[in-house]
Amino acid sequence: MSSADFTWSTCTFARTRPAVARETARHGDPGRAETLTRSIAHRGTQARALAALVELSEPSRDRRLAAQVVVLGGWDPVLPVLERIVPRSVAVVVDQMMS
Repeated sequence: MSSADFTWSTCTFARTRPAVARETARHGDPGRAETLTRSIAHRGTQARALAALVELSEPSRDRRLAAQVVVLGGWDPVLPVLERIVPRSVAVVVDQMMS
């Protein structure tokens, strides 16, 4: 395998890992999905993948995952799902940031 093939294959796998994690959670194995997501090296990609898991998680897990998304990637990746798990949270965050 040439270095170009290795680089292409590595990039392709890195892009598919979040999708595989999302589908793993969707099919009922959220623990394995979270483990797979944590194996993503790039913090931004890992944050987006965790945000996707927040949407698919049970209430006992979704707030913890959302907090980890904020730590890894800031507010942007988690804002779309935050309102579902904590009603009025987006308004509170905006108020805090604007004052």
